[in-house]
Amino acid sequence: MSEGDDPQVVPTDEGLKVDVPSVKGRPGRTVPVTYGEHPDSCPVRCWNAWLEAKLAAGAESGGPALVYVDQWGSLGAQRLSPDGVGARWPGPRGTPA
Repeated sequence: MSEGDDPQVVPTDEGLKVDVPSVKGRPGRTVPVTYGEHPDSCPVRCWNAWLEAKLAAGAESGGPALVYVDQWGSLGAQRLSPDGVGARWPGPRGTPA
């Protein structure tokens, strides 16, 4: 997913349509993502908020879907590396996040 770009995530009436590239010999596919029941954990609302934050921080429209976020919450301009997907920062004072 780190190789995805914004145009691969398309808004629809039902939520989002995400074009997932082929990985490890599996063919690419289009995955529907529907609105969640709870606004705070809804994947569609989360994507929309993320996209808005990226653009407000100066990211290019149509660029990488996932970009680096540093420990202070500042967005980078570079694509998130495959190793960075799923990585977690420690919580306050080094406690688990």
